[in-house]
Amino acid sequence: MCLAVPGQIVALAAEGSDLVQVAIGGARYDAKLGLWSGDPLAVDDWVLVYAGYIYERIGAAEAAAVLELIAGMDQVLLDAFADAPGAVSPVTGEMMPAASQWLNTS
Repeated sequence: MCLAVPGQIVALAAEGSDLVQVAIGGARYDAKLGLWSGDPLAVDDWVLVYAGYIYERIGAAEAAAVLELIAGMDQVLLDAFADAPGAVSPVTGEMMPAASQWLNTS
């Protein structure tokens, strides 16, 4: 399942490029403008990024609310699988359980 996540634009596309840099959860990612048809974007704009593409500009309050919701979902998983080894969460940077831990049917 894919989830659109809020990101804040930190660098605009170079001339001839369709990539901008967005900050999501403390890390920087390249995001494509191929689906963007709105007004020009600016550094510090908040956008929704889905599957590597920017498709909607949102306000800072909406971005904060969505990030809080995602962090809450992340915490539910951390609580549910606190004792299982796994990968690092892309949202909080905390350890997440390996899928094999919760798919185990034995």
